[in-house]
Amino acid sequence: MTDILKSIARNHVFSTIIFLVVLMTGILAVTRMVKEDLPVMAHDMVEVSMEWPGADPVNIEEGILRKIEMATQGLEGIFDIRTIAQDSFGKALFTVAPGYDPQDVLERVKAQVDAISGFPENAKKPVIIQPLHSFAVMTLFISYDTDGDPGKGTGEKALKTSALAIRDDLVRLDTVSKVFIDGARQDEISVEISLADLQAYDLSIPDLARIVRSNSIEMSAGDIKGRDRSFTLRAMGKRATAEQIREIIAVTSPAGEQIPLASIAQVTDGFVQADAFVSINGRPGILINIHKTEKEDAVKISKAVRSYLAEKKAALLPGMEIGILFDASIATTDRIN
Repeated sequence: MTDILKSIARNHVFSTIIFLVVLMTGILAVTRMVKEDLPVMAHDMVEVSMEWPGADPVNIEEGILRKIEMATQGLEGIFDIRTIAQDSFGKALFTVAPGYDPQDVLERVKAQVDAISGFPENAKKPVIIQPLHSFAVMTLFISYDTDGDPGKGTGEKALKTSALAIRDDLVRLDTVSKVFIDGARQDEISVEISLADLQAYDLSIPDLARIVRSNSIEMSAGDIKGRDRSFTLRAMGKRATAEQIREIIAVTSPAGEQIPLASIAQVTDGFVQADAFVSINGRPGILINIHKTEKEDAVKISKAVRSYLAEKKAALLPGMEIGILFDASIATTDRIN
């Protein structure tokens, strides 16, 4: 070994070549290294999710989640099962028992779920994955000035429309693939009719729901509001516009006159009620969270997003503002430097 080192020391050309090879290797390693603050981590869990458009949480529980629980009951490698039922969507979370490979458990769960034949006809195919816990690389905000009246009075709708458009723009960037919206309320079209009008037209809430569904518009269950006993149906997920619902023929009079829904009920295009909301410096807002996959680079994501924001700010509606709340790549870059 000593002789080799002496030969290298005497041969300046050879030592220079070794130096250059080491230098180039280091440069290549730095430029190709994935730069991140926190890594993407896999949970010891298996997730089964399904969509059933128009179904309420009770139907999701009975028609989907209960069947998944029964099919996977007693399956080896499962510690416990938790289910979540929402409007039009259900999820079952399987915790993998210690000592078992999550991928093996996923295959067992998939085999059992794929064998279920009694799912509702309109339900979509189950999605079975091992969830990954990724951290936000950047958090953006978009807000609007309530006094500025953005979008000529559309307010919250204009804000949500802009946030969704920004999300779609970001995922089209070469370096970005995972963008999530937080703080935007779910769209809702409500059909409200009083008890007196129901009785006058010899209708019931189930009758109205059937009429609307016959026009290929999914409605969620109704509820009762106010002392005058007004009944409300909701169209979730914006599968139709309020104008389309208003034009639906609700009843036909004895004289043959067709009476649209707008003549007997109030149809409102709005949002579901929410207990929590986002406020940016006292202004209503929405958060846009940008996550990275295992192979994506946090620093490259930040550069691409900042470049996009520089152009986007000029195209926003009057009274709207967009900015960066959090950027993990700053700490990552500081550590590298």
